[in-house]
Amino acid sequence: MSDTLFSELEPSANEMKAQTLKELIELFENQTRLLKKEIEANAFAISQIKKILESEGA
Repeated sequence: MSDTLFSELEPSANEMKAQTLKELIELFENQTRLLKKEIEANAFAISQIKKILESEGA
């Protein structure tokens, strides 16, 4: 009898898998945002380096 009471309180395996997958999606989305920012920063740095090289006649 206690098994049925507690089984209703515990999340099912599918619910746990779904939650894990949602958390993974969130992590990947965050990582993607960070990578995009890094790419933007690198592109800016490259443009600045090119400007310096052009100004020095290289």
